[in-house]
Amino acid sequence: MVSSSKAFYGDYLKYQIGRLFYARMGQLLPVLKGEETLNYSGWFSDPEVAASYTMAQHNGSLATAKALFRRVSLDHVQRMLDVGGGSGAFSVTAVQRVPSLFATVLELPAVCAEGRRLTAAAGPAAARVEFRALDATEPTRWPVEEASQDLVLMSYLCGSIPEEALLPLYRNAFGALRPGGRLVVHDFMVEDSKDGPALGAYWALQHVTVNPQGLGLTPSGVAERLAAAGFEVLEQSDLIARMTKADGMGWDGSTDDPDCADGSDGPPILSLHGDVDLGFLYNPIRAFLLWRYLAVHHPIDCDWYAKVDSDTFLNLWALLQRLDTYFNGTQLHYLGSLKPAQPSVEESFPFAVNSIVISGALLRKARTWLSLCFHDVIARRHQTVQPLTALEPGASPLGAYQEE
Repeated sequence: MVSSSKAFYGDYLKYQIGRLFYARMGQLLPVLKGEETLNYSGWFSDPEVAASYTMAQHNGSLATAKALFRRVSLDHVQRMLDVGGGSGAFSVTAVQRVPSLFATVLELPAVCAEGRRLTAAAGPAAARVEFRALDATEPTRWPVEEASQDLVLMSYLCGSIPEEALLPLYRNAFGALRPGGRLVVHDFMVEDSKDGPALGAYWALQHVTVNPQGLGLTPSGVAERLAAAGFEVLEQSDLIARMTKADGMGWDGSTDDPDCADGSDGPPILSLHGDVDLGFLYNPIRAFLLWRYLAVHHPIDCDWYAKVDSDTFLNLWALLQRLDTYFNGTQLHYLGSLKPAQPSVEESFPFAVNSIVISGALLRKARTWLSLCFHDVIARRHQTVQPLTALEPGASPLGAYQEE
């Protein structure tokens, strides 16, 4: 609720919920009785409504986009189509993570106008986000080339259009994707049993007031329609705890991976056995082996990586909030409690021992350094070579410091 925070949700609650949906919920009974009809196209034909809704949604969507792209890999994605992409928050987040990626947002005309204004604040990356006008409820051909996209995203769209428009929507997505491309559907959903979660049902209920012909979304209901449109491989998972789920074709975020926790109470967390399980008694060997394993096998799974001693309490929620607010995981960062390490009599350098946090960007860059360090530590342990004193100008053995 602090306006200076990157995770600020105040506008979302004040303007979209308080000013727009609170008033619409007063009309829920007439809508259910069929005495009043409204859809998003008609609602957003009012430029003031479209601007208020889109502006209010923007900050909330930025936080959700970060969580989504921690799970959905953008490797090899050069073209992304963001259907019903609103302010362009998901597209902006994607192009900021991948400098070679270009995104196209398809939205209602009034929303496109506000989206262009909001994405301009992203700086140079905004030049790789394009807005094109589209009413997603119309089964017309989309304003993009066939088989031109690596990824199609539909976030908060499928619960906001009539049920009859869903299958044509998915078929258009299928036609826009290159062979092997992926579709990700993210929205408010309840379980297939339809007995919860309550928060997902309550949020979906709001949309009934402006989409009375819509479908109450469930994972199996979305999956059936995706299959009917031609999609074959489906993965499903919670994204926002007890509220939203993501379904997709060829999606890289399956929670069947035993290394991954379900993230039901927060952002996705990659959980691995500690270095004490690696079979080495000498602490530096264990540490380097663990970091090297992460760099080789999990280099893009997370924005941040942490290692702590078994007797150290780590508040992951608070840590992630601060990292997302004050740091950028796409930059080189090494954070930890510094203690002096002395690889030889002549030299020493500060090194984090009991708690270490590094950015994903540093882990990926350090992959080759870690292999060198691992073999050097073993050699020094057995006193077969002289200590390795320099790997790169300005870099410690972990590649921990950026060059000045």
